[in-house]
Amino acid sequence: KIPHPHDFKPIISIFQRKMSHEIGILFLTNFLFYFGSNIFSTAFIPFLKKFNFTNSEVFLVYMIQTIVLLVIFFFVPRLISKVTEERATQIAYLPRVLGVIIAASLIPSMIGINSILTAIISTSLMVSAFSIFSVSNSIILFKAIPKGFEGRYLGVNSFMVGVGIFLGALTAGYVSNAMSYSATFIIAISILLISLGMFRIYLKHRLSHRII
Repeated sequence: KIPHPHDFKPIISIFQRKMSHEIGILFLTNFLFYFGSNIFSTAFIPFLKKFNFTNSEVFLVYMIQTIVLLVIFFFVPRLISKVTEERATQIAYLPRVLGVIIAASLIPSMIGINSILTAIISTSLMVSAFSIFSVSNSIILFKAIPKGFEGRYLGVNSFMVGVGIFLGALTAGYVSNAMSYSATFIIAISILLISLGMFRIYLKHRLSHRII
């Protein structure tokens, strides 16, 4: 369903300090996750090209990334069944952040096969995190949506994710050109950590709501 301005009340109420429903925190969490993630994803290919990766090497990196993505999706349900979707979502941030750190800190100082392997490890960590997050977060979202609001709030979440991806691409392009790739990756990591903090706040609010 196409969101109506009124459907964004759970988000707007947070900034008004009159929270109407904790699902607004979850929407912001998802926005920040995809915002930070796409800053890295958008900058990653030109970053590799800057350090003399050939087109074939970039293709190889992304081909292996896709294979890893598909394989991890197969194991995610087992992980969630063991640690719960809330724990799995938090776990997903670790490889996401590590992937960015590895790319930013190691690739510039490496050459040849070592740089290719590092790029593969970095991007594999990133997509592993995406697999875990997308599945576990979807479960949490469906459980959090009040009955009768499914169409509205799924539309709001999709909108927030889309805006996050779009702004991530814009931010990556601007910061990479105006400053550096290092600054771009630092911003990406910072936003991902803020997203993790937002998610933990969401869990605390949901727990306090249950206790009440």
